[in-house]
Amino acid sequence: MLANLHMADCNRCALGDGSLDLDAILMALNVLGYNREGCFATPEQLGLGGDPYPAMNGKPNEETRAPGTANGALFPSAGRYTDGGMNMNDRERFIACVLGQPLDRPAYWLFWGPWGSISERWKREGMPDGVTDHRSLFNPDQPPLIVTVNCGPCPKIEPMIFEETESFVIHLDSWGIKRRDYKLGESMSEFLQFPVKNRADWLAFKERWLNPDDTARLGGNWRQQCADWTAKGYPIQLGNYPDAGVFGPFRWLMGDEERLVAYHTMPELVHEIMDHLTSLYLTVFEQMVKEVRVDVIHLWEDMCYKNGPLISPRMWDEFLGPNYRRIKAFADQHNIPVISVDTDGDPDRITPSMVRAGVNLLF
Repeated sequence: MLANLHMADCNRCALGDGSLDLDAILMALNVLGYNREGCFATPEQLGLGGDPYPAMNGKPNEETRAPGTANGALFPSAGRYTDGGMNMNDRERFIACVLGQPLDRPAYWLFWGPWGSISERWKREGMPDGVTDHRSLFNPDQPPLIVTVNCGPCPKIEPMIFEETESFVIHLDSWGIKRRDYKLGESMSEFLQFPVKNRADWLAFKERWLNPDDTARLGGNWRQQCADWTAKGYPIQLGNYPDAGVFGPFRWLMGDEERLVAYHTMPELVHEIMDHLTSLYLTVFEQMVKEVRVDVIHLWEDMCYKNGPLISPRMWDEFLGPNYRRIKAFADQHNIPVISVDTDGDPDRITPSMVRAGVNLLF
């Protein structure tokens, strides 16, 4: 079975000049069954103009081009974050891709690596010897590099092992959560105990671990790292798993079920926790943007699963929306073009709320 796909980029731009979502096309093909043996799909590039076919191999006819579709016509900010050329570095290409600006080609990332068991299988099936980073085999662009400052508990909570057997270990993690982990393969943790159950627990935890002004948060050699990344044309990111988010780190404090119940039983406390976490991040970020050019603020949330979000659009607007708008205002003030969110699932129901609050990149 062969399907020939007629493909044109947004605004009838030539492929690579707009924001054609190839990932969405690949996922659609997968849903339609094109991941089976004997099924193939080929792309046919459509050109510009009222009749795209003559334009595939020739200069577009400006007289027949649909109104308002000249390159860049719908991208008034084009050139704001790039030099306007088409020989882009990784940073310029990433930003142009997210903002829907003209670019030399789509950004090509290989982000998260395979689980350990997959790497072992890959080695058995022919991975070249000596490969320590799978990305080195494919020459991808550099995704945003994370500035390693402390947006979580500070001083750091020391790990502690309570019990260990041949198969399992029970331990205390970096957020003070008591976990049970399987040692003989990859698996989700079993969460045994979370640090916050009520307001008294929250006040004690905040006092001890979540002081935004703790100078230890800005330790490390991030200044030199960022100078090196800037010189190489790499994008730079503030915030990352597991310590920066509004919905996500709240989970570390109370737990999944307890946290979702608290939206109904302790809404004032939920607001207080989320407001403080956001203030903590912005306090840290404020110090960093004085010394570093930042391209992305990333929020780890994991607030969705395969069937949708864990929180309703109404509750997102009530509890998360105000703090997202604070983050967006900070980003605008410091010319940070991208706000990305790791949802970990299907965010369709809450995507309009996130977009209204300033998010322009979703995972």
